[in-house]
Amino acid sequence: MERSIGMALSTIASAAFIVILLAAFLVESVRDVLLYYGFGTVSPIFAGILAMVVILACVAVRYGSLSETTGTAIALGLGLTILLVVTVWAVTGRVDVFQASGWAFPAQRWVLVAVAVLIVLGAGLHAWRVGLFSGSESGTR
Repeated sequence: MERSIGMALSTIASAAFIVILLAAFLVESVRDVLLYYGFGTVSPIFAGILAMVVILACVAVRYGSLSETTGTAIALGLGLTILLVVTVWAVTGRVDVFQASGWAFPAQRWVLVAVAVLIVLGAGLHAWRVGLFSGSESGTR
């Protein structure tokens, strides 16, 4: 049961990441949201697609369709990629676009970075539990 805590954290954080990305479309016009997400070196929408794959990997591990080590490696690798993408977007975007008047959620970029950290934290915790960092399987199942 302890093992599933890390994967559950990654799954919940990935779902929250997607919800936070999509929430902007509910309160702002599509044009403004795409402009907001378009500034910066990369788009966080790409990270949202990767978050969906993290959810699929975590669910596949949960139901035994994917081995724990493979699913954990996928979740950890993609989690690190999501964190990198969102961090690069957050620090390379123009501040005037991020702080535009009328934008409903100006701190959203930092919330996305924080949620991406939770994805990596959950996958890292699970990777540590299954012995992915030591190169051998953990003896506790």
